[in-house]
Amino acid sequence: MKQSILSKMILGALLAGSLGMTACAKKDDSTVRVAGRGGAVTSGGGSVTPENTATCSNGQTGTGTLQATNEAILALVSATISPESFQGICKKNFSASLKFDSSGNVVSSGSSILIQIVDALVGQVYQGKTIQAYEIQFANAVSGMYNRNTGSFQVTFADSYGSFVISGQVNGANATGSVYFQNNVAVAGYSPVGGTLGTFTIPTAVLIK
Repeated sequence: MKQSILSKMILGALLAGSLGMTACAKKDDSTVRVAGRGGAVTSGGGSVTPENTATCSNGQTGTGTLQATNEAILALVSATISPESFQGICKKNFSASLKFDSSGNVVSSGSSILIQIVDALVGQVYQGKTIQAYEIQFANAVSGMYNRNTGSFQVTFADSYGSFVISGQVNGANATGSVYFQNNVAVAGYSPVGGTLGTFTIPTAVLIK
């Protein structure tokens, strides 16, 4: 599909801005937030439906599933990029690994979480640059506990942009629970927000180490 001159101008401007935000979004060695997605764009706001299922096949496959509303996802990303830079969110990839010592205390360096957002723009190429999925990845936990008797756990991850709390329960082969977030900052035109991101299910053998 050919782009109009206007749409190319909009795409170019947003690409330049988003690439700049990618550079300034990586402040913490323990975390990565791909704010610019390599060229996130918008054609004036509003969602569009992906033209085919190939779009949703982009991005890495998560080890678990995350059920989250688009409203919650867009609130989350407002810490680093305008929610208007997304079109037709179609997949939320979720991976997590939590390591605990014999007393049930979280082992910081052995715990990680990845949330990846795929929308209709992922995989499109503009001026030789492929638009990437939006990612938030933590490689270290701040605090957390796992009660081996009851199967309940709660772990907190944080960086300069905000924090995440994974809280749940081990039920046999699977662990289920909720992910909460709190943004410390927001892009222009928005305010820091927080709340429930969504609910998750992940194999116990993958999550608990």
